[in-house]
Amino acid sequence: LGEDVYSLIFFSPVCSFAFLFASYMIALKITLFTFLALDLYAQSGGKFDEKSELIRATQFFLIPVAIAMQEDLIHVYTRVANIKYDPKIMETSPSATEMKFALSFILRFVDGLYSLVI
Repeated sequence: LGEDVYSLIFFSPVCSFAFLFASYMIALKITLFTFLALDLYAQSGGKFDEKSELIRATQFFLIPVAIAMQEDLIHVYTRVANIKYDPKIMETSPSATEMKFALSFILRFVDGLYSLVI
């Protein structure tokens, strides 16, 4: 795992300052992305079809490039494919439960997906 707020979610006890700080930062980022998405939707009037066919085709072919450049999504894909939760981690960090392991990856995935869409 990297050295970021998602790792804090995994390793920190639930009511600790580190866990609450990481939760706050993630919630703030998702809230700001939501406000940005709502503003973009309001400005467009809900219509996103005013682009030419060439622009749409270019956007379609650039989707894999955008996904490859989105670090959070790539991190989730590689870690989910290569890392499995091992209960032995609780010997080192008693707060590192399997549920928090999954939560950290889900939050990272949502963050990466939101960044890609916005």
